[in-house]
Amino acid sequence: ELGLSWIQPMLPSLGQHFDHINFHLFFGSGEDLNRRVLARELDCAISSRRAIEPNLDFMQLHQEDYVFVGKADVLAQQPAPDESALKDHRLIDVGPQLHLLHYLRQTEASIDPQSFGAFRWMGTISAIRSAVLAGQGLAVLPLYLVQDDLSAGRIAHVWPERTLVHDWFRLLFRADDPRVALFRALGQAMRGQKLK
Repeated sequence: ELGLSWIQPMLPSLGQHFDHINFHLFFGSGEDLNRRVLARELDCAISSRRAIEPNLDFMQLHQEDYVFVGKADVLAQQPAPDESALKDHRLIDVGPQLHLLHYLRQTEASIDPQSFGAFRWMGTISAIRSAVLAGQGLAVLPLYLVQDDLSAGRIAHVWPERTLVHDWFRLLFRADDPRVALFRALGQAMRGQKLK
């Protein structure tokens, strides 16, 4: 989603600043991107996944804020004012590891997977957003992805008074790559591009 909404549209601008570079894009999950950078199949990658491998270095690009949301009219009919009411709702997440729920659990430690009545795994955050808009459940989603939906009243915050922890989009690259200075210059240019 980030590659299509943010990176691909900035390619003309990056091409002007780095006219000696030919940019190619590869789309994948965070774990896959990390593995490919370590294996030198990719020069660098952008992910919100933390770089825990000792050979990976990173540069923070943009703060990634998260919101706990549901379809507005569903929440109006079946609100979740307290944690006990979550049993009436399905949680939608990327996969069985419930990576997105992690951002809610860091804020609300008492919430766990059993707090919800059912689960659905959708694979990508765009698919999760579509499922939430269809009224199929609640989800933790990046604010940049659903800001327009919130403003238009299509979706609503489950607990508007609670702020979830944030993460970062990071530019990942091998720490031993001789082009580290170039990657850092590239990351600096990307920081100037508004998140979409």
